[in-house]
Amino acid sequence: MSITLSTYLVQGLIAGLVVACPVGPVSLLCVQRTIQKGLTSGFVSALGASTGDAIYALIGAFSLELLVETLLASSSKLNVIAGLLLCYVGISIFRKQPSLLPDNCWPSLPQEKIGRWQGSGQDFATILLLDTINPMTILPFIAIFSRLYDSGSGSTVLSATLFVMGVFLSGFLWRSLLSFCANHLGRHLKRIHLTLMNRVTGIVIIVFGFLAIYSAWFKNT
Repeated sequence: MSITLSTYLVQGLIAGLVVACPVGPVSLLCVQRTIQKGLTSGFVSALGASTGDAIYALIGAFSLELLVETLLASSSKLNVIAGLLLCYVGISIFRKQPSLLPDNCWPSLPQEKIGRWQGSGQDFATILLLDTINPMTILPFIAIFSRLYDSGSGSTVLSATLFVMGVFLSGFLWRSLLSFCANHLGRHLKRIHLTLMNRVTGIVIIVFGFLAIYSAWFKNT
């Protein structure tokens, strides 16, 4: 790989960290799911969130102005949808009763394996949906991508692909690290601590939901 091409990968790695590092509902969900459901759930959630980041990195890297304009035009509706979904997720977490059962290993029974795969699919889909429909957090990232990504004369499909790969990898590695640390911490928590964590996490995510809805209302006034 040439120095020029490797630069695009480094730019993507930096952009992915800029997106993933701030604490938000997605990071909170990765941590909460890891502690409550196990390391597998945390990794799957990290994969879903990083996939959402990569989608928007793809939009920024390939300069899809029409799609960006469409998203901007629909930002109010998307904010409402995202806000309602965040409120639903927050209320579900707030009401959830914690489990102290270890959940880091694959079950041995076939039916339990099927249930685990279904649960992992839900974890991936819900966090991907949250990450891709929330313009209040995603659309500013497109501006970050466009600033970090050099779309000059040396830009090619390969360079854009490397940029998107960098975004995905750094986001996934960072959130996986959060999940790994949360899994280690969760082993030392008692039920009362897990209950408190559910309450706090649920409230914070609900607040994010109300902020998204308020943002949509504010734009229309």
